[in-house]
Amino acid sequence: MQVGSEPVQTELRAASYDQAWVEEAPVALLIAGVEERTAREYGARAGELYVPMEAGHVGENIHLQVESLGLATVSVGGFEDTAVADVMGFEDERPLAIYPIGQRAD
Repeated sequence: MQVGSEPVQTELRAASYDQAWVEEAPVALLIAGVEERTAREYGARAGELYVPMEAGHVGENIHLQVESLGLATVSVGGFEDTAVADVMGFEDERPLAIYPIGQRAD
């Protein structure tokens, strides 16, 4: 899903406890998962175990790729889940992390 409008970025910032980089970064990636779907496929505890673990793997790869491009990111996990889901129009998806990406502040 591409989100490029200022109102959405402003709403994501508000849902992220006013963390400025969520709004100011030119790009932000959001990782979300559907635990119930994973649990149906792989067993009851799989959703609560595998979805966050896989989100961590994805986040690690985001960090590595961003670094290789000479850019910067940070893992944002402090946000109101329901507010972010509402902003993004999620129904079943649970937001797990936001990765704002931009130029280094060096």
